Amino acid sequence: MAEKRAIIILFFAVLVCITLPASADTMTANFTADPTQGEAPLEVTFTDTSTGDVWEWNYDIDNDGDYDITDRAQIGCQATHYSFYNPYGICNDTVYLYVADTSNHRIVKRYRENFTYVSEIGSYGNGDDQFNNPRGITTDGTYLYVAESSNHRIVKRQCSDLSYVSKIGSSGSGDDQFNNPYGITTDGTYLYVADTSNHRIVKCQCSDLSYVSKIGSYGSGDDQF
Repeated sequence: MAEKRAIIILFFAVLVCITLPASADTMTANFTADPTQGEAPLEVTFTDTSTGDVWEWNYDIDNDGDYDITDRAQIGCQATHYSFYNPYGICNDTVYLYVADTSNHRIVKRYRENFTYVSEIGSYGNGDDQFNNPRGITTDGTYLYVAESSNHRIVKRQCSDLSYVSKIGSSGSGDDQFNNPYGITTDGTYLYVADTSNHRIVKCQCSDLSYVSKIGSYGSGDDQF
């Protein structure tokens, strides 16, 4: 018996909810799909070709009037100034908020008073201006310190322009290593890091991120976590 093959052609009705600031330019919502036909199963790559700042994408794949996909990560749309994806950590100075936008792999700076967007830094990766699930964030007023969970490191950045200063850490349990650090705080001289999967608290210098001391191991005792 000859093998039967299914040829599928994809038709999309794309519904896009957008939010515009009062002074924003006209937006264009669009994307491309490639390929649009072929033998089943067919793997399709979507490319966002929209212009402007889209607040949210909602896709109606089967054209039944109900949204089938509302999760931006499934489509791969670029993060915009008006959106977050699983923001985890937040800190502030006298003027600004700094948000660890975890699943967008970036740090976002906004005004405290009205949440107005200022700037951002980051994309997925392990370079100096990249992040992999940044979670904890704290500031001493001059610098930001980010607990970058999946890169197992602490990153120091300028508050003023979010530029890279230095970093410390790799995956492990040594003095200069971390295993999924989540929380971080500072007293202006030292950093205190919740080194989650190492079940410990680590103290580091703010100045050069160097190791000072640690406490903890796995368990439920007084000095365990």
